[in-house]
Amino acid sequence: MYTNIESIQILIALLKEYDIRNLVLSAGTRHTPFVRSVEKDSCFRCYSIVDERSAAFFAIGIAQETGEPTVICCTSGTSVCNYTSGVAEAFYARIPLVIITMDRNPYYLNQQEEQMVPQTALLQGICKISVTLPMVKDQKDRWRCNELINEALLELNHHGAGPVHINVPVEEGLFDFSTQELPTVRKINRIELKDDYLWQEKALELSKAKKILVTYGQAAPLTTSQQMLLNEFSEKYGAVFMVDYLANLHCESSVYAYNVTRACYAKLISDMVPDIVIAMNGFTVEIRGWLGNCSGRYQFWNVMEDGNMSDPFRCLTNIFECSAMEFMEQMVRYAHDEKPSFEYLNDWKQFIGTIKLPDLEYSDLYAVEKFINGIPENSLLHIANSNSVRLSQEYPLKESVKVYCNRGTCGIDGSMSTFIGQAYAHDGLCFLLIGDLSFFYDMNGLWSKYLGKNVRIMLNNNGCGEVFYTNKKQDIDTVGWHIAADHNTRAQAWVESRGFTYLSSTNKQEFDENLERFWKSDYDKPVFFEVFTDKYVNIRENDKLANTNETINVSRTVKKAIKAIIGR
Repeated sequence: MYTNIESIQILIALLKEYDIRNLVLSAGTRHTPFVRSVEKDSCFRCYSIVDERSAAFFAIGIAQETGEPTVICCTSGTSVCNYTSGVAEAFYARIPLVIITMDRNPYYLNQQEEQMVPQTALLQGICKISVTLPMVKDQKDRWRCNELINEALLELNHHGAGPVHINVPVEEGLFDFSTQELPTVRKINRIELKDDYLWQEKALELSKAKKILVTYGQAAPLTTSQQMLLNEFSEKYGAVFMVDYLANLHCESSVYAYNVTRACYAKLISDMVPDIVIAMNGFTVEIRGWLGNCSGRYQFWNVMEDGNMSDPFRCLTNIFECSAMEFMEQMVRYAHDEKPSFEYLNDWKQFIGTIKLPDLEYSDLYAVEKFINGIPENSLLHIANSNSVRLSQEYPLKESVKVYCNRGTCGIDGSMSTFIGQAYAHDGLCFLLIGDLSFFYDMNGLWSKYLGKNVRIMLNNNGCGEVFYTNKKQDIDTVGWHIAADHNTRAQAWVESRGFTYLSSTNKQEFDENLERFWKSDYDKPVFFEVFTDKYVNIRENDKLANTNETINVSRTVKKAIKAIIGR
């Protein structure tokens, strides 16, 4: 029988999954739920060493002789302090120890409670990683607990062996031993370039999958050899690449994510849920919502150059420690001869063909559509964060346009300053699409001696942070005060003082006329186009776009799938 404390159940189950069998246990009370559970489990070999200092060195001896990771486990408080000399030896001698320390509820720290010391910090600096498990109350806690334990155990032999620390808070007296079986747990694998056998195994697994979806995030344009490698990977596995314009990726097997994931019924179509999702270079704009709703219905493989744990969909199974190109190169190398089906790609192409965009009134959407459609070939485009990067994904962009956006942290600050640096380093025309809060936040980006005549900036000025009026925040009567930051500021005086040619519009006719002037390349100074729109019109037009599915002539297959899911 096992303890009813779920964090400890998950921990024991994962120790088994990682084939960690040797446990050195010291005397105490708070770790009773763990000790009582493992000492009755025949999978484990338990050793009793009372003194924690001696226990740590005893475990080092077992690990050295067997070549296997060894657990040491103690109660809370000063018992943990006594591990430090042995753990330090393990760290510098590269010995794989799993240090499991029990703890009291962290709320009690520094509240004059007994046996409470900052255990999470005690072993930092002499452990490869130190994690504290959540006290499991719901499914999100279970996922996080599983992830943290996997992260710690994966680090035992990652780029050299060493000790890892797992701190386990428990509430006193709130446990029993009524659980007959351990839960099913998800073991996460980390695969490095040297792991030839595992690459062969995963290539076989990939070849058997019928629906492979690769999310390919922000990246530089591909070289010719990289493009050939990507095409070969797609041909061998029938993979679909889901991208946005920031990916700078164009191929026959790519589909643009934003329109698909915005269509309100897309998440209902079970036939489109992949068997395997492979993430490269992070994620595309807005894709998290759709894949998050389908979490648990597919395997998730994450390609991470640093090999770090990242599990945004809460179903991670494999981490590949390599670049996107190295991943595809390995998979092509170990690919099997079977010809893949391209049915999944064809389904996506058919589905996207059903999505139609409505005619728009004068609004920021109208301006963005005309802007994106008209950018000259071989230009550089920087898109500011928030509404600008979302709206720009709705419309087709020329493949020769190189696209950038500060999506590392997705903040609105610094877009214009980044763009000015890019434009200075680029020979051709350079365009910035930016919203008003982003622009005024980064006005000093134009306080620069590096403004060239190749600079073109279009500012959508709707007098607020319009995105904050959506998602029902418009029901808050004070939303314009501090949330959306309504304003009446104009950019004209500032940009003219910085030497720009200034254009503006307040309606369709003015916009269309000035946009033609905006595209010209024969100016002898930078050009600024300020587009004034009404936030309430913008919201209405945005809602019209979001509800496009009502005007779509959906194919018979899609209609059938929707009908089966919603029951009518």
